[in-house]
Amino acid sequence: MLYVDNKFEIGQEVFLITERKVRIEDKRTCDVCLGVGTIIYKGYEIKCPKCHGRREIVLDSKPTIIHSVEDKPYRIVSYRFTVCKDGEILRYKIKQGYEKEKSVSEETIFTTLEEAVAECDKLNNLESEEVK
Repeated sequence: MLYVDNKFEIGQEVFLITERKVRIEDKRTCDVCLGVGTIIYKGYEIKCPKCHGRREIVLDSKPTIIHSVEDKPYRIVSYRFTVCKDGEILRYKIKQGYEKEKSVSEETIFTTLEEAVAECDKLNNLESEEVK
């Protein structure tokens, strides 16, 4: 007989941490148009050829991941435990209202909003340190 040590039970409310990829850009005011977006060329006002009218130029751009907590709790509707050659996998199916079910790992759901926010802060601090 196999014993599964799961942290959450079916019907329990949990808070989900999601992640999204963003780019952190180091921007400076354009040194050609001085942040106006246009220049005067032969008496005509034209879009700045360096910043293309954006008023800023991007000096550096780094991808990073931002973690955040979904504002409404989800309810666990089922879970699946799989044993494979790479190890054991436990996934939960969660649902919010009439939305489609999501399959998530145990590391992304938390019993309280406070726990989820604390974990987000920790994960976001790790990501920002990696970007530096």
